[in-house]
Amino acid sequence: MGASAKISPGTGPIKEEAYHMAVLIEAISVIVRTKAIKEKMRGGIAHFDALIPNATGCRDDHLVRVGFMSPADSRHFLDSLTSRGLVFFDGQQFVDVAVVDQHHGPTAPTPWLTIIHTPEGFKFAALSSEELGDFMVPVDWSPEMSMTRRGTFIDTADLDTILKPLGSDNGIHAFYDRRLNKVMYLGSPEQHEAGSSPLTEPVPSYIARQALLGYLREQKTLYPSLEHLRLAIKRGEIHPKVLSKEVRWGLHYAGVPGVL
Repeated sequence: MGASAKISPGTGPIKEEAYHMAVLIEAISVIVRTKAIKEKMRGGIAHFDALIPNATGCRDDHLVRVGFMSPADSRHFLDSLTSRGLVFFDGQQFVDVAVVDQHHGPTAPTPWLTIIHTPEGFKFAALSSEELGDFMVPVDWSPEMSMTRRGTFIDTADLDTILKPLGSDNGIHAFYDRRLNKVMYLGSPEQHEAGSSPLTEPVPSYIARQALLGYLREQKTLYPSLEHLRLAIKRGEIHPKVLSKEVRWGLHYAGVPGVL
């Protein structure tokens, strides 16, 4: 997992004098005790980091957080941890790993975890016995582009009413949100089969750049600039596979890595 970014209490978007050292809580957060990773998990920290499937990870001295957009994706990650020695739930409470919902908090009793609410509306999780310190967030996280500010949550029972399916590619599902009048994405990418080669025919640069500019105009509320789109791709909020071939080549020509 890449390095975490730090927000010191009293600076940046957080304006409190003191808080526990803590990790970000957004969307569905899987929180893992670092001590358990080192003592129980086969392969230790290095193996754990290799299992993280996206760029939402951050850690402090005691906890690691990985974020997900859907329960199915978080469940898959949890299964990979428990199959390697970590204990998830003992029938009464979370043991080595906890699941924390952005809106409702821990989904089962978690006496070792403290949830912190900031005046700006952000949430963090800290080990209950931890000393006061900093907030840890993913490297490319920012308050303006955060799930807290820009995300939307839909109850499973309302999916068919609110969302119109637009198609899927490699596990990324595109939907039209009737409430917000914009395209939303759900899921996580699957690996291409060995030997597959998507987008083998290049798109001329002038066509690709026009397509990219057109996409940014259409999505200007969600992605006001190319940099906003680049960061959304890097954080896993949007996967390139849901974009058209022309837009992806436009991103490639603009220097955005990993879009082809």
